[in-house]
Amino acid sequence: MKNYRMTAIILALIMMLSLAASAQGQETAFAGTEAQSAPAEPVAPEVPAELSDTDAQLELIRDNMDKMLQPAGELPWFYTVTDLDHDGCIELIAASQHPQDRSTNLKIWEVSSDRAELKECSVQKDEEESFPDIMSDSMDTFHTADGTWNYLFYDNVVISDTEVYTSKSAFSMKDDVISYEAFAIEHTIVENGTRTTTHTDTDGVEITPEQYNASGVQAFEGAERSSVSFEWLTADEARDIARLTESYQVFTGLKRPPSTSPYLSPRRWMPRKPRHRPRRPRPPRRQRLPRLPRPPYRQRPPRRSRYIWRSPRTRPASRTRRQAAPRCVSPAQMSSTTYPG
Repeated sequence: MKNYRMTAIILALIMMLSLAASAQGQETAFAGTEAQSAPAEPVAPEVPAELSDTDAQLELIRDNMDKMLQPAGELPWFYTVTDLDHDGCIELIAASQHPQDRSTNLKIWEVSSDRAELKECSVQKDEEESFPDIMSDSMDTFHTADGTWNYLFYDNVVISDTEVYTSKSAFSMKDDVISYEAFAIEHTIVENGTRTTTHTDTDGVEITPEQYNASGVQAFEGAERSSVSFEWLTADEARDIARLTESYQVFTGLKRPPSTSPYLSPRRWMPRKPRHRPRRPRPPRRQRLPRLPRPPYRQRPPRRSRYIWRSPRTRPASRTRRQAAPRCVSPAQMSSTTYPG
């Protein structure tokens, strides 16, 4: 009896606990329904924030882009957004490059300090000299102690398909003026399929290839070295504010640079070999031996059948039958009959 009482008490306790839990769940669901049905509080509309200094400059460039776009002629023009002197005023660079002699046309505009207009910058060079070949996807930079940012690049001057001059130079921008300086020159020429390369300094003194490669770094010894990337845009892309922003972010390092564009020149251009060069003589082909005459077809002899009849002449003597003597013969026949054997 005691066991039955204990079992009944335990069952009663379990039922009470389950009823209490179900009642608590109903209260929670009712509270959630009330919260959902309650009207939401009105949210104040977002007030657009003022444009940052960078965005305002990019908007100014986009608004004046039609004035700075170069006329579309034989050579296409490409555009990029930079801050070469790191003074906070953004520049717009327009450049085009001839595909044969690699000569470069260059124009640069910079936003004024009051952010009201764009002013054109000048390039310090001689009349006979061409503009610096800065149309590249990346460059090494050197920040000197006087606050000047120098950009190391390769300037190519193509004489013909088999002769080219490549100078290792650097340019900088200061007070809205771009100046550049050459450190060493590489002369490459191809004659009769043989490539000859010589290296000299700006005075014409011959130097080693190692000295040529280290000429730019030695000129800025002690300066802070880094690298910078460029993203060049077409005329249609330069009218889009989003593409201008991406180009500036690539220069500042806020965005990963794109892959090398197919229309950009390589850092070092090498002359190609002449088209009509003599072909290498082919080795003589191995002579094949003449084929031997094919042997005649050997036919298989016909199979002899065991049922083929043969004449007595072709049978062996052991298989010949003897003539049997007649059973009934007359005396006259017996006298005239001869038996074999």
